[in-house]
Amino acid sequence: MVDPDKIRSYVRDRKELNVLLNNKEQFDDDEIAMFDMDVREELVLLIPALKAQIGKISDIIIIQGIISKLMESVAQQENRNQMTVGDDNVGQIDFSNKADKYLSLSQMYYNKMIKLAETAAASSFYNDAWGEVTMGSGDYEFYMGNPIE
Repeated sequence: MVDPDKIRSYVRDRKELNVLLNNKEQFDDDEIAMFDMDVREELVLLIPALKAQIGKISDIIIIQGIISKLMESVAQQENRNQMTVGDDNVGQIDFSNKADKYLSLSQMYYNKMIKLAETAAASSFYNDAWGEVTMGSGDYEFYMGNPIE
């Protein structure tokens, strides 16, 4: 499992920075651990070649996935708050709805996770088939697609 403090540092979720949350962390260890497991399961479903490597998937790939899930959960909370206020006939309160921004961030981190995971799976496949593969940029693009930018 990825260290929860590493995730919180990545998204700047530190007590001293969360004045509006009464100096508490927004994301707790249990939530991060749950998303860690979900991301690993999702990666194996999306890229079956990773099943044999489930315990060896790079932390950076898992981090991207966990952050994607955290941002999606905050977007869901934003939407739920908007709907709850609307359902109570209180009238629309402008929360400066940030759900779309959180969903956009979630998608960005998800895309990074998938790109990294696909590259790791392809690299592992080629290394298993031909041993340690070292190749120039042109050959890399031919065998594995465009390099990560």
